[in-house]
Amino acid sequence: MMKVPDLNRCCFCFPLRCGIILFAFINIKEIAMLRLYNYYAVATSLAAIIPSFFLVSRRMYTDSAISFFAIALQCYVIVLVRSDVVKLEEKLFRQQGSPHYSHSINIVSDTVTLL
Repeated sequence: MMKVPDLNRCCFCFPLRCGIILFAFINIKEIAMLRLYNYYAVATSLAAIIPSFFLVSRRMYTDSAISFFAIALQCYVIVLVRSDVVKLEEKLFRQQGSPHYSHSINIVSDTVTLL
């Protein structure tokens, strides 16, 4: 099983939130809205793959390369937003946790937090 990377910086230099804004994402602090954006982004990315394969079948290689690059960029933004959601959930868990258990963090598998 493949582990999804947990990123702390965007493009290896910007803080995570600034990087998301850099990719034209509105900075929303509600976890539910970020999760909703991730569902939308995954659905549109999957839907964009089908027309991209039509471009390849018609031998429009430049257009298909641009299309696959856009899909790859969208996947990168999905991973960035997911990392921000995980970070916000950990912060919320620490704030709501009791003082006896504040030093331990529950390990949740990637299949639960992927989207």
